[in-house]
Amino acid sequence: MNLVVLVYGCGGDLWNGKLRGAFERLCAKFTSEDAKLVIWGVESDKQIEEMDRSSGLIQELFAFDKPSDMEDLNRRLGNGEVRLAVIASANAAHLQNLKQVLDRVPYILVEKPLTDNADSAKAAADLSEAATRSICKGIDHYIAKPSVWKALEWARSGELTERIGDLVDVQFTMCESKLISKHRVEMLDAGLSCDMTIHGAALLGRLLRALDPEGRTLDPNRIEIETAWAGQYAGSPIHGETASRIECSVHGGPHATLAIGKGLLNDKRLVLVGTKATMTVDIAGGTLSVGAFGQEPEVLFEDTTSDAYETLLEQAIRAALSRTEEPQEMAHLIDLQEAANALRLVEEARKHFGEFEQYTPGTMPRGIGSCFDVEGAAVEAYDSREAVERAMLRAILSSSREAIDRSGRFVVVVPGGSSFLGVGKLLADDLTSVDLSNWEIFFTDEHAGLPHASGENNGRLLVEDGGFGVLIESGRLDPGQLHRIVTEEAGEVLAEKRLGERLAEYEDAYRALLKTEKGDEAPGADLMILGLGADCHTASIIPSRGGFASPLLNSDRHFDTVAYPEKYGLSAPLRASITPYGIAAAKRVVLLAFGEKKSEAIRDILMGAVDPTMKPGSVIRDVRGTLITDCAGARHLHAA
Repeated sequence: MNLVVLVYGCGGDLWNGKLRGAFERLCAKFTSEDAKLVIWGVESDKQIEEMDRSSGLIQELFAFDKPSDMEDLNRRLGNGEVRLAVIASANAAHLQNLKQVLDRVPYILVEKPLTDNADSAKAAADLSEAATRSICKGIDHYIAKPSVWKALEWARSGELTERIGDLVDVQFTMCESKLISKHRVEMLDAGLSCDMTIHGAALLGRLLRALDPEGRTLDPNRIEIETAWAGQYAGSPIHGETASRIECSVHGGPHATLAIGKGLLNDKRLVLVGTKATMTVDIAGGTLSVGAFGQEPEVLFEDTTSDAYETLLEQAIRAALSRTEEPQEMAHLIDLQEAANALRLVEEARKHFGEFEQYTPGTMPRGIGSCFDVEGAAVEAYDSREAVERAMLRAILSSSREAIDRSGRFVVVVPGGSSFLGVGKLLADDLTSVDLSNWEIFFTDEHAGLPHASGENNGRLLVEDGGFGVLIESGRLDPGQLHRIVTEEAGEVLAEKRLGERLAEYEDAYRALLKTEKGDEAPGADLMILGLGADCHTASIIPSRGGFASPLLNSDRHFDTVAYPEKYGLSAPLRASITPYGIAAAKRVVLLAFGEKKSEAIRDILMGAVDPTMKPGSVIRDVRGTLITDCAGARHLHAA
């Protein structure tokens, strides 16, 4: 039995890479089963002239730019000679190729991306849905991996949720040094980055459909690209040599990171972080492993398939050989609507890249987050306050996972003031199913000499207005895990001496939670989040004035008290605060500051000399910390 397979793009990179080798092996395999594959190819007239046809694999060739060849091909397609078409031509030609074979060829496979733009991709998907005599599917090399199939199978059956709990974070990484070298670029450009990111967008959509087939809460059509950035637009490579990164927000679902770029050779992985455990799908290595927080992951599946791509082609060939009246469904391929949706998401992200070759303060297009170094500190700049708050939330979640994996506990110090209120609300909204039982939350500082009910009381603000009260009321956070600084007893505000005694108790509680299982004491908190004032103060470390320097600067304690002189004009001159010593001891330090009003302070602490006395916020540079800000806040900065 003969089977004619039509391949569009038989002279291109894909044919010379994956397709030709797969067809050579499959031809030999089916010959042994008394079936002969007859390969026809479609290419440009010039490409056909240059092709090496010595292998004899391709039986007939048609030039798409020769009308007589296309007339001949259309006649033979009308005769029903072709049973399988593989569209691996230039992306811009996919829609035209699809129209030529639709309802004339029973089985059609289209390479990713579906077309070269979202509008034509949607048109292709709609045409395929309306077809009555063809079944059209998209090929995605990463969904076409047995380890990925297993993860999706578990998602559909509910086993994924049983093993790792509710999904809160998805990370898809694709580092391809060979690809970078081939294109002769030090870093990925926007076009190549987005083209590669389609894999992640398609995989994310497939995962959400597997978890929630009805789309009630995890609707792939409601994925929103939040940010996209590339290192060359920031003037320096992004940390970890990732050249571009796209952040996705899923309505009612997990946060997702699609990181594409230059890194370790063939490092391709999908990480699913749940409330109980983490699943890692090593796409390159073909393994699937699950590990609870703090435990060594266990390999639960290992791929023994030689070539998943070849397996998909073989599946399509066997379906075409069946000669059934109705086309048979083919597994592990993607619907064209899925492929079109992935392209739409990435096309939206690509618009955000614009034509910028380096970060230009104040002109960053909507959706962009830029990451760069300035005088010893890392800076992440986003286009809106909402994007800043989401970035801060992600930093908290990643630090919590690392800390709990490391020690079984997460100790975080959070700032007062209004900047953190939105993050606290996101924390309450987003962590409805995350286990917070191992979290211990402390405060950077408190305005003493004022009652707890005061509008300047940081603990009150974060509990009542910043989401922590919601976490406590819902039972997800025990009140004992939220360590407020005591400023009054029996309804009376504390004087300086008594405040010092209570703060010593606060420090003892803090240091007790830093002890490891071996009894050693960790240097400091797992995550220290600081705010910044317009005068460059951070926590209650206020710049020196009139010869008075804050005693906090020389304290050897994590927390200490200070009474500022009347000339400072403070409504609450008595303060309890984290010290520079306490800041330096933390494992990770993040400064959260944004808005036009903070832009000069941000410039002053990051540009020029580190000066804790006059610019306390500049201590972030001594600890190699990270500033999370917005475009307005970063307007006076330039990349180092």
